[in-house]
Amino acid sequence: MPSNNDNIFKTIHKRDVLRPLWLSISESAKISGLSTKTIRRAIFAKKLSYKIIKNRYFINLRSLLVFIHSKAKLRNKFYFNGFGQYIDKLIINQ
Repeated sequence: MPSNNDNIFKTIHKRDVLRPLWLSISESAKISGLSTKTIRRAIFAKKLSYKIIKNRYFINLRSLLVFIHSKAKLRNKFYFNGFGQYIDKLIINQ
């Protein structure tokens, strides 16, 4: 999909965030267009940063976006099935 987004997500990965957003596994799956099973696999493979509160996993949004853009197949699912289908061009103020 959009090739200039690769540079944008490298910038996101380096940026400091005051209050990071944490998503449940099901929210992460809906936003990314992936299955909950894929999200769980990524957690156990340590490809996503997460925290556990009362036996529930919460995933850092930044790490989810970086993970989604790490492979073409995941990126395509994001842009065709996930939140990316609603985005024409991702604009980030720096």
